[in-house]
Amino acid sequence: RLYENLRQSHDDLLVAQAEQVRSARLAAVGELAAGIAHETRNPLGAISHATETLQRSLRLQGEDAELLEIIRREAGRLNEIVSDFLVFGRPRPLALQETDLAALIKDVLLALEQDERCHRGVRFEAVLDPALPRLALDPHQMSQVLWNLYLNAAQAMPGGGRLLTRAAVRAGPDGVGWLSLEISDTGPGLPRETEGCLFEPFFTTKPDGTGLGLFIARALVEAQGGTIGVDPHPDGGCVFTMRLPAGGDKPGRRS
Repeated sequence: RLYENLRQSHDDLLVAQAEQVRSARLAAVGELAAGIAHETRNPLGAISHATETLQRSLRLQGEDAELLEIIRREAGRLNEIVSDFLVFGRPRPLALQETDLAALIKDVLLALEQDERCHRGVRFEAVLDPALPRLALDPHQMSQVLWNLYLNAAQAMPGGGRLLTRAAVRAGPDGVGWLSLEISDTGPGLPRETEGCLFEPFFTTKPDGTGLGLFIARALVEAQGGTIGVDPHPDGGCVFTMRLPAGGDKPGRRS
């Protein structure tokens, strides 16, 4: 019995040491990434501004107009990548305020409908409890969470499909109220071997992905006292489930 306890203690110590090494590496990579992203943002902003000015003033036609539009679009994509690295390396402190989550969801979906990465065949459906309470959230960070989840779902349906959002307040086993938000798609679903890796930094199944979107989404949700997970949908595709405290708990990281 003593031997088993010693072995378990040794195993726990190895796990703790490995986690410390992993955290230190992530912190170092994050600081480096944030530094590079910060230095990149100014020239990238100048490129975007100059491109938009040229589009308005030159009124180019044909291939020249297409080339300028490619520059504008790719500069925008680079800006999103830079923003992800900045959030990863230097997360902003929470700025909590009473937030209408239903309105936030509708705003993000409206923006996604206009995004060229979202196929025009994607159908948006939302079933939101009209009695949803206002929550103590950081609206900027929660918008980023929703955007990452919705864009991920839309890109999983490159030929179109159904993107469904459900939100309602439910009571937990301890009697505390939780807001449950489910985002499901009708894409091909997740390979079983990737299910445990989706929220890991730099893990991606996309050829041009950074692997930071879902990692950042989880970090921001947990910072606001919530949890997030993903499961295969019974009818195909997958469903992301987010839970946020709605019973008066103060947001903060939970163990």
